[in-house]
Amino acid sequence: MTPATVKSIRKSLGLTQNELGRWLMLSGEQPGHTVRMWEMGKRPVTGPVEVCLTAFAGGYVPGHIDGETVK
Repeated sequence: MTPATVKSIRKSLGLTQNELGRWLMLSGEQPGHTVRMWEMGKRPVTGPVEVCLTAFAGGYVPGHIDGETVK
């Protein structure tokens, strides 16, 4: 998956980098950091993340993240 595709999917979902990081359940205080690295092409998107991003692009929305209802 290309950096432009990652960014396009995120923007089509109306999410910030941090929000997408939370949807993907990335750890750390700034989950958007990894998303930024993918979008800049500095870190490869792994298979499981690519599957999730493809599902999100196809309309799948996780119901809850960290006990909170997703927008």
